[in-house]
Amino acid sequence: MKVINLGETDSVLGNIVAQMRDRTIQKDSLRFRFNLKKLGQIFGYEISKALGILAILLAAFIAAMGLWQLIREKDLKKVNYRFYATACLYIVTMVLYVLFDKIALNYRPILVNDILAPSYPSTHTMLGLVLFGSAIPYIWVCIESEKGQRLVTACCCAFALLTVLSRFFSGYHWLTDIIGGILFAGALLSWYTYAGTAV
Repeated sequence: MKVINLGETDSVLGNIVAQMRDRTIQKDSLRFRFNLKKLGQIFGYEISKALGILAILLAAFIAAMGLWQLIREKDLKKVNYRFYATACLYIVTMVLYVLFDKIALNYRPILVNDILAPSYPSTHTMLGLVLFGSAIPYIWVCIESEKGQRLVTACCCAFALLTVLSRFFSGYHWLTDIIGGILFAGALLSWYTYAGTAV
């Protein structure tokens, strides 16, 4: 098995780990804490990125389920109405995602590629909460056992919470950006819940 020493790799993470292992830097408590904070931000960003990919794959799976039902039934009227509500939810979420990435209501606390990027609301937080939250009704349909339903629902909720926390600890957003993302996601999921029970 090949052992990779992060302290010897030529990367930002490698440099931080090398500095943290350096005995002279360890004596400088301020610099050591700064490197520890940067390490946490890198892990927070990577975790939030992985959870974003997982949320998109989950949404793609739900979309494929709707498409399969349409192909099987060969009639738009026979497709479960919840798939239409989900399609509307995804479209509105993507429009808001693109819109908030173009309109700068606030800027990030750090430069991204030496550019001030829009920050409010946290679109990553909004996207993760909406996609994981909207997947729960499908889980209850796909899984028959009550224990399995509870387990996967708990996983979706945990992933949604981890998305929020990892995005905050990554240092890419202000606290108000995260709160804004939560509020927008809450509004979208409230409409989605109403649309799913209104028909």
